[in-house]
Amino acid sequence: MIYDTSDIPIKRVQIDFICTDDVDTFAFACHMLDWNDTCCIMGGIISQCFQVPGRDGRLKLCDKSLKYMFSIPQDKSRKYHEIVLSTDFYEILDKLGFNVEVHKRGFDTEKDVFAFLIDNPHFDAQVFIEYPLNGHKTKRIQRRSMRTAFTEYLKAPSRVPVAAGATKALPLPFPLFERFPNLPAQMKTLKIAVADACHRKTIITSKFNGHMVRERCGVAPQQMSAWMKRIVTSTPHWEEFVFHATEEKVWNHINALMAEDRTP
Repeated sequence: MIYDTSDIPIKRVQIDFICTDDVDTFAFACHMLDWNDTCCIMGGIISQCFQVPGRDGRLKLCDKSLKYMFSIPQDKSRKYHEIVLSTDFYEILDKLGFNVEVHKRGFDTEKDVFAFLIDNPHFDAQVFIEYPLNGHKTKRIQRRSMRTAFTEYLKAPSRVPVAAGATKALPLPFPLFERFPNLPAQMKTLKIAVADACHRKTIITSKFNGHMVRERCGVAPQQMSAWMKRIVTSTPHWEEFVFHATEEKVWNHINALMAEDRTP
């Protein structure tokens, strides 16, 4: 069937394709695309303005959940570890202090969205405006017209104290552990697991590492990648083997491999 579209006004249309790992996260992903860049801006507000306990901790609104990101100094391989706080979109809005009913009713204009975003006891316009962005983020955000419009909205005279020296009400610190009471126990469990993993890695690397292979076996740099792959795939669960074996047993195994592969 052919439709005549000549009398339909031409407008720019954006089509979003949503890909999720499972059906349970699809609804959350859909909400993240509600009302143009609303959730993108909200994510910036949450990570930049919400004051949470701990110098290195921060909240992050992702495409499938709200996460708490924090550093564990023992683990030098990762800057942040993360714990999922909730995958329920409206539970997240409620716990973070946003007006759930307003969001459910929807918005008629951008200014309605902006009013919803700043109606939060933990929001700080100055922090949001002055938050330093890296070059990549700055270039990407500059292309988002709604983000730019929101920044201009915050700078409007009607939202700046009119009296010279007027005292601005400070935003409230976010009561993270009160809103998510299971988080301290989750953090403790994760820290123990990370400490155990770091201890395990230390033991493994003390018995076997690339430098030892190069020095003890005389492997040329250009052959290191192939030899390391050959060694770690020579027995199932290589790290488990190294962890429980003595260093002598590990190197007897490696030397046997070397002799086998170098035998004419």
